[in-house]
Amino acid sequence: MRTFTSLVLSFLFSFAVFSQDFTYTDNGLPCARNAYTFTPSVTGSFDSLVWDFGDGKTLSEISAQAVDHSFIAADIYKVKMNVYHGGSIIASPSHNITVYDKPNLTFSYSAPSLVCAPDDSVVLTVDTLNIEPQDLQFTIDWGDKMQQSFSKKEIGKPKTHHYQKTSCGNVITIGNSQIKDKFLITISATNRCTSVPVFLFKPVDIKSAPNVGFSIENTNYDSLTATFYICDSNTVLLKNDSYGRDNCLSVDNVIWRVYNENNQVVNECINNCIDSYTMPFPGFGKYKVVLTQENACGSANVERYVEFRKPPEVRFRLKEPAFCYPAHVTFLNISSDEVVRFWWDFIGDSSQVIVDTVKVDEEWLYTESGIYVIKLWGTDNYCMNSFDTTLDLTKRCRDIYVPNAFIPTSDNPDLKVFKPRAKDLVDYRIDIYDLYGKHIWSSTALDDTGSPSEGWDGTCPGGTPCPPGTYIWKIKATLSYGDLGEEPWDGQVYNKKGKRSTAGTVVLIRQ
Repeated sequence: MRTFTSLVLSFLFSFAVFSQDFTYTDNGLPCARNAYTFTPSVTGSFDSLVWDFGDGKTLSEISAQAVDHSFIAADIYKVKMNVYHGGSIIASPSHNITVYDKPNLTFSYSAPSLVCAPDDSVVLTVDTLNIEPQDLQFTIDWGDKMQQSFSKKEIGKPKTHHYQKTSCGNVITIGNSQIKDKFLITISATNRCTSVPVFLFKPVDIKSAPNVGFSIENTNYDSLTATFYICDSNTVLLKNDSYGRDNCLSVDNVIWRVYNENNQVVNECINNCIDSYTMPFPGFGKYKVVLTQENACGSANVERYVEFRKPPEVRFRLKEPAFCYPAHVTFLNISSDEVVRFWWDFIGDSSQVIVDTVKVDEEWLYTESGIYVIKLWGTDNYCMNSFDTTLDLTKRCRDIYVPNAFIPTSDNPDLKVFKPRAKDLVDYRIDIYDLYGKHIWSSTALDDTGSPSEGWDGTCPGGTPCPPGTYIWKIKATLSYGDLGEEPWDGQVYNKKGKRSTAGTVVLIRQ
């Protein structure tokens, strides 16, 4: 029989053991794979402490020291500390520990089999598979530059989105793969257990009614009036450049129609001219062209106007004829008043183009020999026309013509003397030499017109007739070009390359 004293001691010992406990800390991060620290608080005698962490893992210790343990998944774990003494559990304190983890999301996607922007909606419901802390934040990026952010209380509630445009033409990248004509819905989430967002992806195909448009190449288009202006033509290639004409948007029907100014259909094409339509028009005037396209999401059309115009009359004429250089040439612009802008090319090589915004006459100074093609372009802001003419200015307007022979015994007065022909000479001197360099004759005489007034009659110094043969002449002179100034005479052309010389030969012939 146990004594009273032993009973009291046994009671006190049992009370002391069974009052034992432990504390724990998550080190500020109550998350899976993070170390939790468990610290026992045990008094009295014991043989060992056996930890049961509630996740199938146990740990035995013979001293009351702190232990670390990491849970591999989010859950609520019942952690026990079994205190053994004499081969028996004498105390088993426990605590329920909530362990979180980085977001583990799922979503459900609800949409019609054909989603047409902007009428149809897409519904997305985000849910979670594990215990999430209250600081969970997630964002839905719908792939069309629209985003929505939510907190944990929105988990499980449907999110609806209306796409305003088609995914046609959009390209998304997932890993090393590219997917065309899709939007990528991205769901990202963060909480205290991760600093890097967790992502979920969903490619979606968003269709729409056709995006319609057409163009006409090499024409002037006025966006304010939606009009193509065409000049001197009654057949036009209408190019269907609608977005999605033959790609992911798909088009079931293509219809072209042309209306006259009385809104009557004058031409049409249905389905046989998907890419383009060579459309004849009855004549000059303004027409409305309507392109209609249809697909499963609906139909769309675009209206443009085509106006056939006669090009404006562009012409000019010379105020006075021009046959030589240097010369001022005045060009009289006789274009129609419809022309509002002009481009002049007086040289013919487009190197010096003059632009006029009003109809005015132009003047150009030609100082060099040449054949010039004068061009004038003009526009009425819709159509352009041009006109050109050619000027042969290879001859000099002021020059000295030196005969190459004369006959003193001739009855023809023009042949009896050797006299250069010229006019507008400011100063002038001519000298004649024989082939041995002996000076024979000279003159500086000019009449009132600036022309040489004296000629050599073929006599030598002393008045005796010079023998027939070749003699050398040299001329030094200055020519007046009026308001263009004065220039020294650089000689007479003596070869096919246009080379000039102020000296030459003359043949004296006697009959």
